[in-house]
Amino acid sequence: MDVSGYFYAVGTETDSIKFSSINVEAGPDYGNWTGLQFHDFIDDMQLSFFEIKNGGNNTTWPYAAIGIWNRYDYSKTTISNGIITGSASSGFQAESNNWWDEYGKPHYYFGVEIKLQHLKIYNNQQYGILINNYAENQKVIIEDCEINDNANAIVISYFLDES
Repeated sequence: MDVSGYFYAVGTETDSIKFSSINVEAGPDYGNWTGLQFHDFIDDMQLSFFEIKNGGNNTTWPYAAIGIWNRYDYSKTTISNGIITGSASSGFQAESNNWWDEYGKPHYYFGVEIKLQHLKIYNNQQYGILINNYAENQKVIIEDCEINDNANAIVISYFLDES
């Protein structure tokens, strides 16, 4: 599911939101749908009390069950109280919160914040969490998450040079 704009999906502890393949007969195939992909938006975003199963494949970038890229200045993202499992790639991926000018120089969005809280991220074939191409002026907060049985638990890389 491709989202470029406002997104607010909050279930409850007893009635969570479930995201999975429409083809439930396909069984537990890793990454049998593209997952939730959020990009190019300024609005704050929230996803809470949810389960995402078998999203994120190896053919559609960013390959994650939940993928986020190009969050604009001062936007906030909160993903909490959820289960992310069965991706053929990453459970969660945040990528490239920057833009490139005509000279090939990167420019970074300011004040971007992503919070991952109270999540269970497991049984994804590559990364539990992948944070890539972030600048030092952007925050990623990971609190009270269980991350296990992924090929790699957490990988974080940053562009630090903003000169």
